Amino acid sequence: MLGFVALGAALVAPGSRSFAQERSETPEMVTRQFGAAMRTNDWVGTAELMHPDALARFRGMFLPIVTADSTGKLCERLFATRSTAEVAALPDAELFARFFRTLVSGAPEVSGMFAGADVLPVGHVLEGNDVAHVVFRMKVAADGVTITKVQAMSLRRSGKTWRVLLSGDFEGLAAALARRTGP
Repeated sequence: MLGFVALGAALVAPGSRSFAQERSETPEMVTRQFGAAMRTNDWVGTAELMHPDALARFRGMFLPIVTADSTGKLCERLFATRSTAEVAALPDAELFARFFRTLVSGAPEVSGMFAGADVLPVGHVLEGNDVAHVVFRMKVAADGVTITKVQAMSLRRSGKTWRVLLSGDFEGLAAALARRTGP
């Protein structure tokens, strides 16, 4: 009997991702989940909250960069891999998760920044029926100082829920890296 109770609790637990995919989520809920995953350095969870098109776009931006790097150093520095072939073989979600995991492991201050971040959604604005821009207040506490900033996160519908899109920051980072590795 106790086993059935535990199984039932697991199936209806509001925090479980499989349950979240079965019900309709608001853009604010997904933004809050994304912030919580970042705060705990749960990069697999963060990748699961990304829209599949955004993950494919991430691959499309970064794979040419590591391919152009004849030294192979960017494979190690960005994705903790030894070769472009190894990077190319990773599924999109794993590639995204590795990028953040590698970034944080190489810079403890970045990990501390994420750990001290609190994302508080204010509301959202729809752009058509499939894109929402969530305005949120981010509070980051590090070294005894708290910084508050209002930002927006874009999400796109994915089935009954919403998933996060890439910000322009990734395009800027990819462009800067491409200039360093290009001919």
